[in-house]
Amino acid sequence: MERMRNNWKIIFTHVLNKCKLCMSNGSAHALQVSLFVSCYLLRSLNCVQQHMGRTVEDVSRDQSASNGDLDARIRKRRRTTSETAQCLATPLARMNPERLGASLLEKPIVSLDCEMVGVSPRNVSAVGRCSIVDYKGEVLFDAYIRPHGSISDYRTAWSGIRPYHLRDAIPFRDAIKSIRKILDDHIVVGHELAHDFRALGISPPDSTRRDTARFKPLRALAGLGMNDTPSLRVLSSRLLGRRIQCGPHCSVEDAQAALDIYKVVEHAWEQQLLSGNDLLFQDQFWPVDLVAGN
Repeated sequence: MERMRNNWKIIFTHVLNKCKLCMSNGSAHALQVSLFVSCYLLRSLNCVQQHMGRTVEDVSRDQSASNGDLDARIRKRRRTTSETAQCLATPLARMNPERLGASLLEKPIVSLDCEMVGVSPRNVSAVGRCSIVDYKGEVLFDAYIRPHGSISDYRTAWSGIRPYHLRDAIPFRDAIKSIRKILDDHIVVGHELAHDFRALGISPPDSTRRDTARFKPLRALAGLGMNDTPSLRVLSSRLLGRRIQCGPHCSVEDAQAALDIYKVVEHAWEQQLLSGNDLLFQDQFWPVDLVAGN
């Protein structure tokens, strides 16, 4: 059994190396395929260990019986083998590539990003620009927004927002109506979504959020530690081979980057939420060098 475990670990490490190669080549589709193969190998190993352990136990019990029935032992072994094969087939049966553009909750997917300005009296973050793109990356909403209160800091170095952008901008109360209408009954992808939602004054259900800053397998794929919250810039560079945020941020660009990062692990992410089982993504299943980070 230990020998089998080691062989599977070698295979999994080889697949992860392929993932890294895909990252360097900028091939998101090949990276996604490699990730699913990795998940399948891990799920398969778990099933084999579980059922193999039960088979050995059954056989040992039968052998210890003075009048053991050989036919009964054979039937048990066949039954266990059948269960194992069924278990191994389960992950692939549930991965439907035709679901692109809609989550397993059968809701369409959009991606959101906001740029912030500071408002008085405490320089609190307020939305100065909001962008929403659809699954294809096409813009559904992109507008500068005039927040409530007096602006104390435009945060231009990061937000790219200048005073003239907000002079004739849409008032927040009007903008939020359009934003709510778009986000209603959608899965929302983004990076640090809680921050954006808090500034927008909305709170969609957790089941409709896909926050690339919180999904730990992305950290593993990017070669980061499990306790490190990655920036969108780092994930984009390492997983997409795309440089963003080299100067002032663009909310359209950031929304598109978050969406493409989500697509790298889309099926695995949705499958985990559907099954409620995150066993595949616990730290102990990833190589030490990826879990530890740099």
